[in-house]
Amino acid sequence: MMTFIEFFQSNIIFFIAGFGILAYLLFLEVNGAKTRGLNLTPVEFTRRINDGAMLIDLRRADDYRHGHIAGAKHIAMDDLSNHFSGLKKDKAVALYCYSGGFSAKAIRQMKKAGFTDVAHLAGGITAWQRENLPTTKD
Repeated sequence: MMTFIEFFQSNIIFFIAGFGILAYLLFLEVNGAKTRGLNLTPVEFTRRINDGAMLIDLRRADDYRHGHIAGAKHIAMDDLSNHFSGLKKDKAVALYCYSGGFSAKAIRQMKKAGFTDVAHLAGGITAWQRENLPTTKD
């Protein structure tokens, strides 16, 4: 009968691969925890806006002009960190972009800069429009 040590030695490649996969899954879980709970549905996002959150549209200026959520302030994603000094770090912030990717990235950037209450619209303005929620033009 084979002992565990002999089995381990005979299958070391599989153990290393299994350990690597577990480490990778743990990394994904920890990294995802940084934004978990901050991904809001359009209904939750509307509630956050109605509760007085500062609303920021991270899309390009052209996209913003063609239609944005009422009350949104336009700050391009590339320029976001330049505006941190003019924003209150303890005020609730609601971010959105086209599909949710940039705004999820912006959450991590803002959390790192000391903002305490930041959330984003999961699926971006695409999800908002899919729910037939209103947009406005300047």
